[in-house]
Amino acid sequence: MIVAAVTGVVAVAMLVIGPVLAQTDPSVAGDAPAVGSSAWLLGLVAVVVQSVLVAWVRGAPSSALLAIAAVPLAVSPLDLGVVFGVTALPVAVAVYRAVVHWRPRARWWVLAVVAVVLVVANVIEARDDPGGGVVVGLAVLQAVLVVGAPLLLALFVAAQHATRSAQRAEIQA
Repeated sequence: MIVAAVTGVVAVAMLVIGPVLAQTDPSVAGDAPAVGSSAWLLGLVAVVVQSVLVAWVRGAPSSALLAIAAVPLAVSPLDLGVVFGVTALPVAVAVYRAVVHWRPRARWWVLAVVAVVLVVANVIEARDDPGGGVVVGLAVLQAVLVVGAPLLLALFVAAQHATRSAQRAEIQA
């Protein structure tokens, strides 16, 4: 529950900071919608829903992870601008939590589906941008980073936990 709350707070803070940065330096976040605009509010609803779902990752990792990844896909046609990028944060947090807490690690297909959903969502969101091949390449890169980075970190942490558990069991034996 704490991780979900922190994820929500950080995501909302990112939503608030975007328009402030756009006012001070448009090159950083030039297309950030104003706080309170319809695009901003849709982004807020999206990250709040995702953050609530993060709380369910430990109990139902596959379902929660797929639901969290579906939110960016659902809002991708709505032209949220840089607000859309904030929806990647809860996905990354959910991937980490899911991989750390999965006991049977045979659910790799879920991570593949999440990556594909993120690619599709990013391509839909950037449909008006010129350079189709570059857009797809960047969408794949973002999906690899959003899924891959927390995956590697979680595998490292899980391996550390397994090593400690094995050491404790050996000491007790």
